[in-house]
Amino acid sequence: MRQEQVYGELHEALKTIVSYLSEEWNKRNNRATPSGVLSGIGFDQIDPYLITYGFIVRGLIERRNRKTYLTRVGEEALNRIIEIAEIIREDSLFPDLDRGKILGATLYALYDWQNSYRTGEEYLQYLEKIKAKILEIKKTSEEKFKLLAVLLPRIKLDEGYTLEKLLEGVLHLET
Repeated sequence: MRQEQVYGELHEALKTIVSYLSEEWNKRNNRATPSGVLSGIGFDQIDPYLITYGFIVRGLIERRNRKTYLTRVGEEALNRIIEIAEIIREDSLFPDLDRGKILGATLYALYDWQNSYRTGEEYLQYLEKIKAKILEIKKTSEEKFKLLAVLLPRIKLDEGYTLEKLLEGVLHLET
């Protein structure tokens, strides 16, 4: 397969992800554009492509008849990411008219950077656990939740730092 073809297919898959996120976000009476979502994904230009490749490997995206589609599990995973973004949005201190940047930032934070989950189903279970922990923090401490809502879409996950470490750190803070 030629390099241009691989890049083209990866780019098409990325467009599928950001288009789905922005369309679903807009259905929920929020504002987003695909470019707005894309602008929030990560800290390096390669981050959106790494996430897209991971989605393909885990079976969240597939290619049929020269077109790229989200699988059922892919749609469910992106819907969980949207739900988490909605939970933290109000307290995240992102501008009201961020055009979907909070979605991209949430996608980045919720991606499995440690490659712990080999399948889409495992990744979906991970997202459910993360969502449950976030809701637990929101229920138990407004202060801790506000801190989490500000940090989650802004953390750079590298050098072994994980979202789980952030959640545990916030959960065990003395208030």
